[in-house]
Amino acid sequence: MVQLGEAVPGFAWPVEPLPLDSEHLTKTIDANIRSVDAGSQWAVYETTSQDTAAEHPPLPENDEPDAWRATSPQEVTADEAAGQEVPEPEPIPVPTPPARGVSDALEEKLFGDLAADVEASALQSVESSLPPMRDDEELQRLEDEVRAEAQRRRQSREAQAVTVKPAPPTPPTPVPATTLTDETESTFEDLSEAPALPPSRAAAVLSRAEQMVLEGRAQSDAELRTEEADARERLERENATLRRAEHAEDLVRREREARSLLEEESVALRDEVKQLTTELAAERDASDRRVREEEERASAAARAHRELEEQLSTLRDELARERSAGAETQSTSHAEVERLRAELAAIQELRTGIEASLQSAQADLERLRSEAHTAQGELETLKTEHETQTRQREEAERALAEARAQLEIQERHLAETRQARDEAQREMLASEELRERLQTQLNETNGRVEGLTADVTSASELLEETARERDGLRAKLAALEPVKDLAEKVSTELDEEKKRNEVLAATVELASEKVKQLEAREIMPVSLPGNRAVGLSRHDTVGLDGLARVVSQLVLASVEAKLELGVPGGIRTLWFKRGQIIAAESNIDHESLLTRARRDGLIDGKQEGELRMLRGAPPREQLEALKARSFIRDIESVPLVQRYTEQVALDAFTEEITQYRLVDETPPPATLLATVPRPTLPMLAESLRRAIAPDVLLEKLGGGEAVATANESELDLRALGFSERERKMLSWVDGEASVEDLSLASGLKPDAAFRALLVARYLGLIDVKPGTRKTESTSGQLDVNRLEAKYDEVQDADYFTILGLPRVAGGEDVKRAFTRLSQEFDPLRYSGHPDPSLQQRAQTVARLLEEAARALEDDRRRAEYARHLLD
Repeated sequence: MVQLGEAVPGFAWPVEPLPLDSEHLTKTIDANIRSVDAGSQWAVYETTSQDTAAEHPPLPENDEPDAWRATSPQEVTADEAAGQEVPEPEPIPVPTPPARGVSDALEEKLFGDLAADVEASALQSVESSLPPMRDDEELQRLEDEVRAEAQRRRQSREAQAVTVKPAPPTPPTPVPATTLTDETESTFEDLSEAPALPPSRAAAVLSRAEQMVLEGRAQSDAELRTEEADARERLERENATLRRAEHAEDLVRREREARSLLEEESVALRDEVKQLTTELAAERDASDRRVREEEERASAAARAHRELEEQLSTLRDELARERSAGAETQSTSHAEVERLRAELAAIQELRTGIEASLQSAQADLERLRSEAHTAQGELETLKTEHETQTRQREEAERALAEARAQLEIQERHLAETRQARDEAQREMLASEELRERLQTQLNETNGRVEGLTADVTSASELLEETARERDGLRAKLAALEPVKDLAEKVSTELDEEKKRNEVLAATVELASEKVKQLEAREIMPVSLPGNRAVGLSRHDTVGLDGLARVVSQLVLASVEAKLELGVPGGIRTLWFKRGQIIAAESNIDHESLLTRARRDGLIDGKQEGELRMLRGAPPREQLEALKARSFIRDIESVPLVQRYTEQVALDAFTEEITQYRLVDETPPPATLLATVPRPTLPMLAESLRRAIAPDVLLEKLGGGEAVATANESELDLRALGFSERERKMLSWVDGEASVEDLSLASGLKPDAAFRALLVARYLGLIDVKPGTRKTESTSGQLDVNRLEAKYDEVQDADYFTILGLPRVAGGEDVKRAFTRLSQEFDPLRYSGHPDPSLQQRAQTVARLLEEAARALEDDRRRAEYARHLLD
């Protein structure tokens, strides 16, 4: 039994909360079933009919329960109760048990399919608690049989009536006419419409109903347990069968694996036997070959022994023959002695010739001695030349010492100049004059150093030549043995000269290193993308193109440095870090932070006047004053500093002539740091566009005939702000097209095209070389032919044909065509031609071109004219 919802007092059955949890309910049912199987005591309760008279004491008639009283009953004492006469109670009639049909119908109405539901839930819990089994035909058949048996028992149980133990006979009591008969069948509606029964009879009915429910539940539980036990037994048998089948399958699988392993081992053994057989056969063949070789060697040894014996016998025969020929040899030796005597006489004659040769050699020796005296004179000459070279070397050393002293003086001057320039920036003009003088002196010093370097080079060449001559002299001295001592002396002197030359070379090298150190102080090495190293002069006076290249190389190399830009009127200072401007300052009057705030509308004229004493103060002091007086908000300070930094950079990049200085320094703490939002290179390109005057664009490019050539560069055209047409025009630069050709092909206005080419030239993207102007002999006849063809065309042509346009052309097309053709057929181009009729024809063409342009410039008139031509 399981209580649903909550516990009922007096019943110790397990409780399942609502809503039901199927998993928890299944576990509860399974635990109860297991406890039943374990032998816990369960009981079936039956209600038997008893004597109501004995069970219930008689009650007085017409005596209502105390709960119905309006007032409490009077208390009766014991004496009064003893004296009061109590009537005999009458027995309460016991109701006859209802008919069978009424009980069945009532049970059916009350409990319905309770047993079926319990059985279904029990089967479901059993099925859910059992482990899933594999699909098998025999298991499916058994499951179908179990389900059929359960269905059959359920039907039989529904067809049977619940067996109730009959009550003992009781005396018949009169039954009212309104009681139920055996032939009538009661329903809940009939019961509700029937008159209310007495309390005792209602209690009996309820007890009977509870007994029937308990009996039905006990019977259904017993049957359910029996079915579950049968099902569990069948499942266990099936599980055992499955386990046996799985065991059999495992045995079969193991047998197959063992068989496959055995087959593999047998195959491996066969292969091994085959291999061993093959190796045995090979070994047998090898042993046979070795035996045959041993036999062959034995036979060869036997043959060699026989041959040796034959040779020994041959030698014996030859010895005998030699002994016999000994006498003949003795006679031959006498003849040989005579021959040797003749050879001795010939040798004596040869000795006489050798003595004559020795006399001639003595004469040659005398001649060589005279040549040695001559060589000694040449050596004296060489000594004189060597002394001359020594004097020249001493002069070079003195000049080098002077140059070293001048370099030291120059270094001191440069240090003093830099210190003075750092301390007195506001006195820029005076310091610039001093720097120019120092630059002149430095140039002179560099010239002297170059001269000294040339002298050192010539001295080195002279030393090399002297070394070559020395080697030649050594060769000659080696050939002249009588003057060997003199040669050794000369060699010693030459070695000493070599040592002196080495000392001089070391001195020259030291001077070169100092020159390199000076150059390192004046040149900043930077590394561009692609590991390409270049050197930037630390200070110089440059124009727009030079400044643009310096800034672009600083950006590409991601240098962290300070760039001071001096112009008449003040100095601008920019700090770079990783190719970006992070701070800027200017001491020019109209470029202060207060001026920038006034232009931005953050302060008015009155507030600016209040801060006029801070015009020469650093930007940080000006910003703190603006904040202290609440002229600007804190949130406005950062954008203000960024705009100020950007404006200082833009103004610095637009100067025609600038004196710059590069220093490896970081911004001091007093500097306002504000990274410009825009990249540096687009700002540089914008400044260059602003700085170039329109009337000098073509002049700075070298004329329209100048030829542009492309350079390799890491700069991105799109990032520099070039438009699509400008980028396309720059991509056409091939070293052959002229500036004018590129401008015409780009479709841009001439000023815009020339400006883009000039900016690209300043940034180092292209180079421009002067071109050759077309002469009249090459282009004059072509212009004449074009004029005559155009003159013949405009005689009978409409306005669209005159301008060379289609009839759907727009107003802009008309303007561009008129501009191009009027320049091409300008009468002034033919004013100097020998044929005066050409200028008249050009005037006619120009007049018709102007007439066609006026007629077609209005959209409405152009549309009507085109429609008229179509009609």
